[in-house]
Amino acid sequence: MSEKRSIRKWHRTKLMNIIYVMVILMLILATVNITSADYGNKHHAKPRHDPTPVLTPAPAPIPTTAPITTPTGDTIRVFRSATGKIYVLNIETEYLPYVVAAENDIAPFESMKAQAVASRTYAYYKKEHPSGTNFDIYDDSRDQNYKPQLALTDNLKNSVSQTNGIVLKWGGVIICSFYISGSGDTASYVTYNQGKSGEDITQSSIGWITNPPSLNPYNRGAMGQIQANALANHGYKWQNILKYFYGNDIILGSK
Repeated sequence: MSEKRSIRKWHRTKLMNIIYVMVILMLILATVNITSADYGNKHHAKPRHDPTPVLTPAPAPIPTTAPITTPTGDTIRVFRSATGKIYVLNIETEYLPYVVAAENDIAPFESMKAQAVASRTYAYYKKEHPSGTNFDIYDDSRDQNYKPQLALTDNLKNSVSQTNGIVLKWGGVIICSFYISGSGDTASYVTYNQGKSGEDITQSSIGWITNPPSLNPYNRGAMGQIQANALANHGYKWQNILKYFYGNDIILGSK
């Protein structure tokens, strides 16, 4: 009996060991499967779908304006009283001929050239001392008349071209070359400075009169157009006509 009991006990013990080993193996296999699953999740994740991108509209193009073309050479900004517009004009070709035509078109050629120099001088004076914040000069008697609708004669064109670039200076500045018709009420503004110079000249009451005159170098007198025409008819050249009104020491030179 004791031997049989011992054999049964041995078998039972062996069976328990086998079961124990099988349990251990099952646990090991389960652990391996979990580890494999984790490994697969880490390295073979499902592809991520990015959200649909939001398209930002392209910025609207910056509007560009056509470049403003201005004439070659020196220009002046002219305020047109009739339209309120400002025109940028070439002084020698687009502006001065029509100023001389508007101011003294019936003048003899020599006084017409004197007029061209006086008008050019005044234009450059206004470029340095403009009448407006965004323009240089008015197109009427507030400054000097400009009438582009007038027909240009050869004399009008030549009065400008033959004195090209010449302005009146004194004391190192371009003067304010006053001129008036010289008739009626304007006759009192004309100055007669032939042979005078320095502090001896007479300033025109159109401008600011100072004592001595050198305190206001811009005011060296005023030319009368009627008087200038009379001088031309008596053989005066344009240079002498200008000195007759603005003084013997007035400098006629390039701008």
